[in-house]
Amino acid sequence: MNGSGSKSLLFPDDLRQVSAGRRIVQRFGWVPWIAGLTLVTWGAALLLGNSAATILEWEVGGIPAAVGVLLFAYEVRRRKQRLSLVAFGDQIGIYRGRNLTAVANRSDVICRGGEFTLRKLWDNFSAMKLAIYSIALGAVAGMGIWIFFSISVLGRLAPGAVYTARERALAGLMLVPCAGYIINLILAASSRVEIVVNPHEGRKPVACRISRADASALCP
Repeated sequence: MNGSGSKSLLFPDDLRQVSAGRRIVQRFGWVPWIAGLTLVTWGAALLLGNSAATILEWEVGGIPAAVGVLLFAYEVRRRKQRLSLVAFGDQIGIYRGRNLTAVANRSDVICRGGEFTLRKLWDNFSAMKLAIYSIALGAVAGMGIWIFFSISVLGRLAPGAVYTARERALAGLMLVPCAGYIINLILAASSRVEIVVNPHEGRKPVACRISRADASALCP
């Protein structure tokens, strides 16, 4: 295996030698993309609002925009280093990016599940907090959809309010992250399952989300 200097007799070192049909690929949400787009849009709205931005506008708008760009770069790197699992008999090869990093048994796979049932939430305080945060942020995103849709499409939010074409365009851009967050919540709750794999040789456990179809074939 890579990383320890040894080789696996069952799994190739390079993921490209494994056919795509045999790979179980880690699924990601859209939160970093959404946060990055929100920050970049916010920064652009402040910096491009006037012909010459002030120092304060560069600080209030430039810093969020820079953080948004960094989030985009982080997400690109994260997706390049996504986990891939390859099952062969009762063995599972764990790949990070293209490289084989560990091997585990099928019995070492734990499926945590992806459903938010009331019983599971009551028994798991961490899951309950995640559900509460998700619902709260979903409510904020829903309110954002209503506000930005009213401004960008209907051209009105409050009686007598008049918006410029630039303001309506920026509101339309802000619709994208709000709608994206709602869709991300639906996908995370309905079509993905979290698994934990405990590799051989005392290596650190690996946790990721995969599709329900892949989970049904992988989990014992």
